[in-house]
Amino acid sequence: MKVINLSALGFCSGVKEATNKLNEFLKKNPLAYCVHPLVHNHAVQKEYQAHLLPYQDDLQYPTIISAHGLPINHPAWNTSHLDLTCHKIYQVRDLIVQKIKEGYQVIYYGDPNHQECRYIASLSPAIQITKDYQQINSKIFLTCQTTADDLAFSQFALQYPQAMLYNNTCSEVNSRLKAIRSIKDGIVLVIGDHSSANTNLLYQASLNAKNPTLLIETPHDLQISLDVLKKYQIAYLVSATSAPSEQIEQVRNYLKTI
Repeated sequence: MKVINLSALGFCSGVKEATNKLNEFLKKNPLAYCVHPLVHNHAVQKEYQAHLLPYQDDLQYPTIISAHGLPINHPAWNTSHLDLTCHKIYQVRDLIVQKIKEGYQVIYYGDPNHQECRYIASLSPAIQITKDYQQINSKIFLTCQTTADDLAFSQFALQYPQAMLYNNTCSEVNSRLKAIRSIKDGIVLVIGDHSSANTNLLYQASLNAKNPTLLIETPHDLQISLDVLKKYQIAYLVSATSAPSEQIEQVRNYLKTI
């Protein structure tokens, strides 16, 4: 079987920055609390499980603010902490705060239950997190979750021709989506964690593009789908932006045996 990388694989720049900062921090602070998973990937969580403890407010250890951010009213902000929130989230936060000062209502296209969106929603009651049309009779600033589908956001934005628009989708996610939509033959293997919104976005985009597609977390997922894999001569690899290189190499090495 021929194996082709569809695009850049592995961590995005935000996750790379977060893990690099965390590794340096843990050299001096071997134990810390973490309110939420650092990223939505079990392999990464397992790597740090000896160092990152479930959050408690006893101040015994410093707290890690994960890459997706944390609502501003959370008590962890008032303790010793390491903030690993993605720089793209802070970029859009600053824009949102400025636009609210200018009298805008903000629509943030995204999943209200996603950790990033919960953080953004905590900034002001003038922010609505939604994927559904909202009737608003005032100035609108329209932006989106960093891991949103750029095409879906563009379609959503057509409902607000009067809005000030800022596309906050991650360019590294967009390049992977674009690559998925260019496939003409073979099977697409989306490597990542089932709990990751980014993984599921890539998987769904591939299905929507009518590609034969498997969501792969470990080589075991390949083993149980071996009959499907053997129908294709080419396997295209794409990974979630939270998938570590070790996870990708495990999948690649297994494919070499087919």
